[in-house]
Amino acid sequence: GFWEPVPEANLLRITVPRGTRLLIVGDTHGQLEDVLWMFFKYGPPSSTNWYLFNGDIVDRGSHALEILLLLFAYKRDCPEAVHILRGNHEDASCVLHYGFRAELESKFPESLSDVWNALTTGVFPRIPIAAVVSDSSGTRQIGVLHGGVPVGLADQGPVHLDGDLKRISRSRQTLQRLAESDVDGRLLYGLLWADPAESEEEKANSGSRAAKFVEADTQAFCERNEIALIVRSHEVPRNLRGAWSSHSGRCLTVFSASNYTGSVGNLGGILECQGEPLGLHVHEHWAPPWPRLARILASDGTASDSVAAATAVMEWEAEVGLESCEAGCTAESLTPLPAPFASLSVSAARAATAAPSPSETSTGPRAESRAAAMAQRAQFMTERLVEHKDELFERLSAADPYCTACVVKVSWARNLLEVLAPHCEGLLSPAVVEELWAEWGLSEPVKYVRFLHRFQIRDSPADGSVLVDRIQAVTKLHAQLVNFSTMNLEHLLDPNGDKTVTRQEFSAFLPMFHVQIPPWQAAAVYETMSNIVGQHPITLDSSILCLALVSQDPPEQLSDALGLAAEAVGRQILGSGMTFAGAFRTWDTTHDGFLSLDELEEGLRSLPLAASPGGISPDEARACCQRLHSMTAHKEKVSMFDFVRAVAPRELTLELQGTLIKEVLKHVWRCRPALLDALARADPDASNVIGLEAFKDCVWEINPHLERRGLHSLGEIQVNVIGEIAAAGRDQVRYEDFLRGLHVEDVGAPLASPASAAGGATTPAAEPASVPAPTAAPLLLLPGLGGSRRRGRPG
Repeated sequence: GFWEPVPEANLLRITVPRGTRLLIVGDTHGQLEDVLWMFFKYGPPSSTNWYLFNGDIVDRGSHALEILLLLFAYKRDCPEAVHILRGNHEDASCVLHYGFRAELESKFPESLSDVWNALTTGVFPRIPIAAVVSDSSGTRQIGVLHGGVPVGLADQGPVHLDGDLKRISRSRQTLQRLAESDVDGRLLYGLLWADPAESEEEKANSGSRAAKFVEADTQAFCERNEIALIVRSHEVPRNLRGAWSSHSGRCLTVFSASNYTGSVGNLGGILECQGEPLGLHVHEHWAPPWPRLARILASDGTASDSVAAATAVMEWEAEVGLESCEAGCTAESLTPLPAPFASLSVSAARAATAAPSPSETSTGPRAESRAAAMAQRAQFMTERLVEHKDELFERLSAADPYCTACVVKVSWARNLLEVLAPHCEGLLSPAVVEELWAEWGLSEPVKYVRFLHRFQIRDSPADGSVLVDRIQAVTKLHAQLVNFSTMNLEHLLDPNGDKTVTRQEFSAFLPMFHVQIPPWQAAAVYETMSNIVGQHPITLDSSILCLALVSQDPPEQLSDALGLAAEAVGRQILGSGMTFAGAFRTWDTTHDGFLSLDELEEGLRSLPLAASPGGISPDEARACCQRLHSMTAHKEKVSMFDFVRAVAPRELTLELQGTLIKEVLKHVWRCRPALLDALARADPDASNVIGLEAFKDCVWEINPHLERRGLHSLGEIQVNVIGEIAAAGRDQVRYEDFLRGLHVEDVGAPLASPASAAGGATTPAAEPASVPAPTAAPLLLLPGLGGSRRRGRPG
């Protein structure tokens, strides 16, 4: 083998002879085109042209295996010319989640297990962890590691590479799920995962997987190991250049996958080490797309004339604007390197600074990539929005004390920043929020319930169905039931007359009104309603409440006495111990399933009047009648749905909307890595097929992860629904297909307020002085429902 599985081999010591150069390569992540372009531009590995690949060769891109095989072939033929360090992605757990496992599955469908085991047990655990590079006299040394400086290790000062690293075993398939007591594992984890921070405040608030290290940590590490600086990789440089200098020049980040994942728009970089004493030079590149790369390599790749190859490089780099990029760097913009390297020329180090990116007016391949990067950013933000929409709903509804279901733009933007920014890795700023406002087509006032429902987690099942948007399904059903007789409705919902609606009864009910969704998706709708009311099975009256109140938009909020009077009646009904459906039945003395004007007035007279504490006045009773008859399609009678929507307090309506936002698949979405780990243990042969019951057992295992995040655990109903969605009616689950198919979609068209849609001026949804505050009486919920927060808080 290339590397001995002994602790002494954890650290490589590479001496660069006179007349030889060493090229340090950062993350390549399966982007074979970058590796081939670097070999073409800088020359292939040879006895005088050495390469050190600093980890993260696998995942993300689709040709990681080809890169590994190419490097192994060169190392076999010229061992001193190719050196490889382990990155955090050369890990049996990481490659499950980020693409390399899927790449192998597509290339070895019949022998996946053999290849998988060879790489995860025989290759990755043997790759060295760090390197010290020096000139032939040993007077200048630099440290090379993938992540950074390990910090926070109990009772230990700066890590000593020759002492601490060379005494522990690196032969681990994974560095995930480490025990607190595993000091050796945490040392290795820091070397592969840590990132630099510019301040103690950034370090404390980073939320990164490994503890961040600051300049003082870098200084101490360099002094302890007698090195001038560290070279690391692990992340795209903040300036989107090939390299980035931090910590007063003692920490250099190099990243070699240009236009990372096809959309980030960054330059690739490479560090050249040569000379006596050792010098560092930064070079940048932008790999051509495959068709162009193939033409270049076919015409110049084997030519002995180096001038022809250099000409091909110059022509391509001029086309993508790499010359103008370098012209934008000046000596004043450089971050100084430490003393041993201070003599570097501007041309040698210009990429290691915070110089600006090329002009935003550039055209061609890079401009297209910037556009793709913006689209990727929007997708990233929508995924974070879906993950945290519960909290965002709470914040926006708190800013809406009059229950209008609308907020002004400034409140929307402020809450979006406060809720999402801690989870967006520094990518969310007021300027980005403004750009998202335009991309999402929003206008004032923001209808936040509809806005949050726009972003849905969907699956891509093999049978071609789409995971139902539950609020749209209920909205469609509501539209058909609004003028339906209560007696007929109750008979269809509750055919056995036991005053409850089971999941099977609900699933049979939907097709009667042309809501055609698969049974396992109907189960998701039912599970949502069950969570809303806290009942299983759901009572008949609670089912009617959910179907009446839940829709894409809450009922229109009226600022006049009609709406307020109707809500006062609703509170009186709840205060008397009745449900809305129960009051309707009592008042329907003709038993025709509708309320006539006479029946409505008689029913209102049965409620306590103003003389009683909290009673309603005769004027409120008359206003309630007018409100009901103004909103019903049949002026002589009122349906159950019209009645419930008119008298239900808006805070109850918004409470139901907020509960509906909680999607059952969101738990799976947020805990995909944990679920994949459990599934991998349950499927040691990596067959991608597991029994439904075994799949459910694995879903149960994500509950501890949810609890650590402060989220509610999954219950039996939710686990069963997730299993039914994943199995799509079968008794087995192709779990990788299911998890890979989960994605976030913006299912709504750009939103416009009625005024803007009509071409008129928009008005902010501020609290108008003409709207009286809601009554101070607490909301009395339906029997059987859980507690509700009190409304009327300041915005």
